[in-house]
Amino acid sequence: MEWFNGGVGEAIAAAKAKKAIFAVFVKGKSDEETTIKLTEILEDSEVVSALSSMVCISVENGTNTCLQFSSIYPVILVPSVYFIDSSTGVDLEITGGIVTKESLMASINKANDKVGEVADIVQAAPVASAEETVTVSETSAKTTDSSTSQAAEESTVEEVSNNTSGEQPKALEERVERAKLLMAQRQAEREAQEKEKEKDKEKERREVGKALLERKRTQEEQDLKEAAMARRKDKDEEKKAKEAVKAA
Repeated sequence: MEWFNGGVGEAIAAAKAKKAIFAVFVKGKSDEETTIKLTEILEDSEVVSALSSMVCISVENGTNTCLQFSSIYPVILVPSVYFIDSSTGVDLEITGGIVTKESLMASINKANDKVGEVADIVQAAPVASAEETVTVSETSAKTTDSSTSQAAEESTVEEVSNNTSGEQPKALEERVERAKLLMAQRQAEREAQEKEKEKDKEKERREVGKALLERKRTQEEQDLKEAAMARRKDKDEEKKAKEAVKAA
């Protein structure tokens, strides 16, 4: 996997210059199982090929670079991968927690599909603005009353403002909902890991208990053998003593 060497700002600038998607891999500690698995997936030849057109940067959670990134895009799950439209700054797709090669490839494809949609929306915005201006101008021309013209313009501006403010909460709600799903996925993963740890601990306790019982049994057998040998020795010594008395 070819990672960009430099800071977040430099990586974004490079992505803008290439008109490419900006991909950010937020990883945990090197010994964390989920980070190890996702790192291995990112080194897969098919995944590397799919990411080759993007500017990719790897940041470790808790570092200054990661803090710089999270100040703009909140980091909820670790590890995770963010796909960002470098020209608009819109996060196209976010995946994290339990990630498989198939789910990562699906996210890459979604990001590639969405970047075109975002570009269309951005390009359509000036056209919509121009149409609104024409509408206002026509209304002013047809209406001789200046107060009526002003009211029509204010109404048009208010309508555009309401539409824009309605779209923003919707997008925000979608991001929040996606974040909640990722958090729930992460919580389920943690619970599964805790259950596995408890199973391992219980298995270890049983094995230790079994080993202690085996050791105790072996020690008891050894003690019985030593006691039997001591009794046999005492009897032999007693017999020899009696024979010596008789011989005398």
